[in-house]
Amino acid sequence: MNNTAWIEDFASEIGNSGVPHGWSLHVDKNLQKKNDATYCSQRTFGSFRCLSCKRSWSSSKVFILFCMKQNHFQRRGSVAMRIFKQGCQKCTKMQEPMIHSENIERVISNVVSHIQKAFYGKENANDDRPPHTYGSLDGPHDEEHCEACQLNLCDRQMTSQETSSSLGLLSALVGVGAGALALMYLSKN
Repeated sequence: MNNTAWIEDFASEIGNSGVPHGWSLHVDKNLQKKNDATYCSQRTFGSFRCLSCKRSWSSSKVFILFCMKQNHFQRRGSVAMRIFKQGCQKCTKMQEPMIHSENIERVISNVVSHIQKAFYGKENANDDRPPHTYGSLDGPHDEEHCEACQLNLCDRQMTSQETSSSLGLLSALVGVGAGALALMYLSKN
């Protein structure tokens, strides 16, 4: 993975954004979510080639986590970035994705927009730009081979967990509502 492209694109985009503080980006291959920062995540399209068995695949669900911290006293901000790997379905070795420069630019643009909204209250910042896909994609997200899923960080997992807990709450409320209606009916009769 070419970290230089990410760092240079970030420096250019943040410089053009008009934010009043200096911001920097660095790669942290061990980044995990903690409670002391602001986070955003992105999914993008990436290509993989297993270095062990030479199998190739593409994914539109390459998960990237960004941790943003601002130091008001130093008038600086920093962004830590982790691009999660995917495991080969043939030999299970974890591989880093190759991400096209166009998608690097789109992801960085989305992160800078998030910084503008979260730290500077700029509501007119750009909406998230979706990734460009190259080639065809086969099948659903392979949670078993997704490093972010294994660490319970993947957006897809959070969405399905939130959906199932929301459905549980909804069915509980419906049950309570039906019970309340039955009690109300019985008390009138």
